[in-house]
Formats: sequence, structure tokens, C-alpha cells
Amino acid sequence: MVNATIGRFLFYECKKFGNLYIEIYICKNPIIMKRLLILITAFFMICGSAIAQDQTGLSKKQMREIRKISKTLAKKNIKEGWELIESTTMRKAVEQLQIRKAQKCQEIVGITYGKKDMVVAKTAARNAAINEYAEYCRSIVTARINTDIKDISGEEANNLVAGYLREVAMEMDGELQPVYSLFRRDRKGKIDVKIYYVVDVDNALAARRKALENAAREMDLSNRFGDRISDFVVKGYDDLKTIGE
Repeated sequence: MVNATIGRFLFYECKKFGNLYIEIYICKNPIIMKRLLILITAFFMICGSAIAQDQTGLSKKQMREIRKISKTLAKKNIKEGWELIESTTMRKAVEQLQIRKAQKCQEIVGITYGKKDMVVAKTAARNAAINEYAEYCRSIVTARINTDIKDISGEEANNLVAGYLREVAMEMDGELQPVYSLFRRDRKGKIDVKIYYVVDVDNALAARRKALENAAREMDLSNRFGDRISDFVVKGYDDLKTIGE
């Protein structure tokens, strides 16, 4: 054991426990010791708060609001008879979705009813989410066609929109990230499934632009309309930025 006094207020002691040596610093002044403990406690609280915030990138205020919303939505799901497929609590699952939304992800919900098999129901719910998202984009592209390339025939316009929706479905299939899944059974044993997905806003935007470019290229519209179709794609891309915001 080694003892030493460091300055006027700090006492140093080194004790041996078996093969271990433990260093102990003791403040001889109780007032200063109390202040040191307060500072040390505050330091670790700040560090803990910073670490917790770094994990989500959200503030304490945002997290409090998310927990409040999640608690309400979780109760609503349970009241409607939904159960979780994943091994977690309803509140935690909903909270994770709200966090992802606050991190600039877009929520997409796929739902299907009255299926006999869980696997079939989950596949149908995913397809429903993709189709819903594709339909969500239809009005934007249709509006651009009506204003920017009016002399395109009705059949060509329909084919362009159909090609775009098909391309969106293909592009978005790889972008969907499931967060949590719900199911419930009716009296006949049929299964309803609701799956909550998110997509990264920037990735989704790039996917929509690529879909628009592919649809225009597939119909070889560039040869007929020249720069007008390029402008159509660029302007349509800017309009598509509003989806999900």
C-alpha cells in the first residue's frame, strides 16, 4: 500500500488486492469533494444524453413527442384487434417507425384481408404497398403529360403512365424496408395482415426519376419530342420531390 498527499486537498492511496493494484484519490475537503461529485455526475449525465441522441439523431423533445404518439397508436392497434408478428412490444414497434419517419424516411403501408395462409398474406401486403406507392405517383405524371406534351395521343399517354407505374413498382421493390407487421384473424380463421414499411426519401426520389426515364425511353419518345421529353423528365423529377414531404 502506498499513501501520498498531492497538494493541499487531494490524497492519493494505492492498495493491492491479490494481483490487482487499485488507485484511490480522496479529497480531504468535504465541500470540494461534494462539488467534484456533482461535476462528475453532471459530466456522465451529459455524456449519456449525447450517446442516446447520437443513436437516433433526434432531440429529447422529439423523442418525448414520439413516445407520446407511439403510446396512442399502439393502444389503437391493440383495440382494433391487431397483433404483432415480430417478437417485440406494440409500443416499441410503433416507436421505431416514428423514429424512422423523423429521420426523413417515408412511411408506406401495405394491407391485405381474408387470406388463408400467413405467407400468402404477407406477400400480398407487400405487393399492396408497392402498388399503392405507384398509384400515388400517377397523378403527378399525368398532370405533367397534360401540361408539357399535349400533342401526345391518348393511347401514348396511357402507355407512358402505365410504363412509369410498372417501372416504379420494380424500382421500389428493392427500396422498401419493413419496420413491423401486424395480423389478426376473423371468426372463420381468415388472416388480415398490415405491414409498415419505410423508404429513404433520397433513394425513393432517385428510384422515381429512374422509372420516369426508363418509361420514356421504352416508348422512344425522345426521337419524337426531342428536348421536350427531357424537360418533361427533369420537371417531373422536381414535382416528384413533393411526394412524401
